[in-house]
Amino acid sequence: MSNKQLKGEDYIRVSEDTLITRREILKGKTWNKNHFALAEEGLFMPPPNLFMLHYSKVRDAAQGKLILYDGNKDAILRVEAEDIWNSLSSQYRGGCWTWLDAKFKKINGVLHINYNHGFVDGELQPQKTEKLEDCVNEDCFVDLIFNNQGLPIQKSKKQKYQQGNNIYFYHPKNGSVARFFAGLGGAVLDCYGDPGDSGPAIGVFAVCKR
Repeated sequence: MSNKQLKGEDYIRVSEDTLITRREILKGKTWNKNHFALAEEGLFMPPPNLFMLHYSKVRDAAQGKLILYDGNKDAILRVEAEDIWNSLSSQYRGGCWTWLDAKFKKINGVLHINYNHGFVDGELQPQKTEKLEDCVNEDCFVDLIFNNQGLPIQKSKKQKYQQGNNIYFYHPKNGSVARFFAGLGGAVLDCYGDPGDSGPAIGVFAVCKR
């Protein structure tokens, strides 16, 4: 599915001018190739802070705490929000697999996050490079409390998946990229992904500005 095929109802409004697709598109591509494919369609990959904001808002909508709107600014029914939420947080409808726009790199021995990637002279380059903010520094279940970069800051007291209360977190390592997936074992924010990986299930929840 390309941007030319996407319609307003295919998106969820994260903010006034930022939309994200309801489902993954462009499946089967590596992290790098997905950036190229998105750019050709005028879309981009969500960084962790944007995707985790979307994740939390869908959860709240499913619980009746807020109303989601689609790309046409039409309200999304709660029953639809529940459907979307379940696919973001469990194996429901096959769960989800998406790349996220974050690559981690050590600079002078300090781990940094690179994001907002774009193309400069045909090469993929980050527009933002920041020192990694304080976040959980081990692989474990974490609470849904995130720093400004979208990474969790608090380890869960109970190390067992509780839908809507926690996710599993693979902490960042040098040279890795971020991705998010949900399936039989629950929801996972994986910051130890290999940018060269690909598979028929992994795509991207594409973002556009309107």
